[in-house]
Amino acid sequence: MKKIVIIIIALAILSIPVSGMLRDRKNPEVTNYQSTEQIEQEEVVESEEESGVDYRDYIRNHSGGSVDVAIVLKNIVEDNDENLMFELMLNTHSVDLENINYENKVNLKTDKFNINEGFSWQLTGGGGHHLSGELTLSKKYNGENIIDENTQFVEIEIQDLGGVESRTFSWKKDDLKNIK
Repeated sequence: MKKIVIIIIALAILSIPVSGMLRDRKNPEVTNYQSTEQIEQEEVVESEEESGVDYRDYIRNHSGGSVDVAIVLKNIVEDNDENLMFELMLNTHSVDLENINYENKVNLKTDKFNINEGFSWQLTGGGGHHLSGELTLSKKYNGENIIDENTQFVEIEIQDLGGVESRTFSWKKDDLKNIK
């Protein structure tokens, strides 16, 4: 059921008009995704009942260049003992998003680590100009947990996508306390 809810959110995000493409492309804006009116109230209530967490608080987005990107750290709302999981939702009208090696375009940074290897990408929905997929990375790096009770922040950086050199999405310590 959680996957269905995430897919519904992905579809809602992908249906948003491409407002970022109309903004000044030299000054991309990074915000928390807050368009809650796009998601039907019963879906929100159902997801909160299942996980106890409103995952919309953990979606980050970036509109700039020719691609709009939204990302959520799925471990906050979904259990996975082995991997950190990031759901990416991408929208464009000028770039073929399906043939990009996302695992080679990302870095994960915490106050302890800077990791640019070991990512895996799997397409989970859509294709061409509107798609979603999952980036995964082992929860351990060099034998240590990437995220623990002392981790201050997690950042995912996506490099060189849609004419934007670097997009950074971050979650702070208060967000990470819900990691499963």
